[in-house]
Amino acid sequence: MQRQKSSVRRQGTKVAVRFAIQKMSRRRRRKKKAGARSIEQPRQGTLGTRGANLRRFTTKGWAVGAQVLGQRQDRMAVLDLMGFFHRLGDRNADIIKKQLPPLPCKVGCCYCCYVGPDRPDVLPPEVFRIATYLRDEGSASLAQVEARLERTNAVAKGTAGNERTATKLPCLFLAQDRCLIYPVRPMRCRAQNSPDAQACRRNYLGQRETMPLLSELALLYKSLRIGIRLALREAGLQSAPLALTGAVVIALEQPDAFDRWLNGEPVFEEVVLPHEADEERFLAQLARQAKHRVKTERRRLGKVTAIFLESPGTWALYSTHSVEPRQASTQRRTL
Repeated sequence: MQRQKSSVRRQGTKVAVRFAIQKMSRRRRRKKKAGARSIEQPRQGTLGTRGANLRRFTTKGWAVGAQVLGQRQDRMAVLDLMGFFHRLGDRNADIIKKQLPPLPCKVGCCYCCYVGPDRPDVLPPEVFRIATYLRDEGSASLAQVEARLERTNAVAKGTAGNERTATKLPCLFLAQDRCLIYPVRPMRCRAQNSPDAQACRRNYLGQRETMPLLSELALLYKSLRIGIRLALREAGLQSAPLALTGAVVIALEQPDAFDRWLNGEPVFEEVVLPHEADEERFLAQLARQAKHRVKTERRRLGKVTAIFLESPGTWALYSTHSVEPRQASTQRRTL
């Protein structure tokens, strides 16, 4: 009888051990599977997997943008946010470029600027950052841009012969192979980095279908754009991509457009570019998946976002003068 009890106990122990091993194995498989799609950021500051990086910069941008706009929804807050995003993009772009051979992109190389009157597509904060920069630059810059606007609109409406179809139209802000708004150029423009200038030239001449771009830098700025859009959505602000020329016209000709947009009005409704269903679904899915990580980022970046509240206008200086707040220099590791 005693032997039978001992045998039953041993058999029960073996079953329990086998069950525990199976349970641990299932946990490991789940953990490994989750790790494959993990969105934790790489600590070395360089780009890791494409998915991880996309979410890394998106959650960081979303966290900062939503936290600032949740407490300060005014003009300077938006300009400060754009300065912060410009600095975040520049700093990480420099890290990426240091790991690559020197790029042929240089002043005067503008093949990627022949994109037509409505490109690149821009986000509302980028439009207001450009309009503010032009006003700060003075009447000469505004007059030059307004003259180019008239010509661009004429061509777009077909009143300038076959110019629209005969050649690619230059960007609204391209003058003598230089960008009139280079310090505050949109994210789309900042992502234009090519390893082959001759291939860019062939694309411009119509001898090549696509322009070669560095995927790492394109992904970096795509991630930041998504973060901005999610932050704007959370704040109840219009966030859809806009046609460049039409959006700039609205921002320059309607002095109250900035304030109306901040109040939640769809001031750019007529120049919103068609939505892609896949992109909208992706944004909604990402918003659900990254929501808890955004909360964590808000706590981590609390000292950085405090600069927006305590010293309005300090981050905005980065866009125009590459001057970052002194307080931010102690927070480099968190950015």
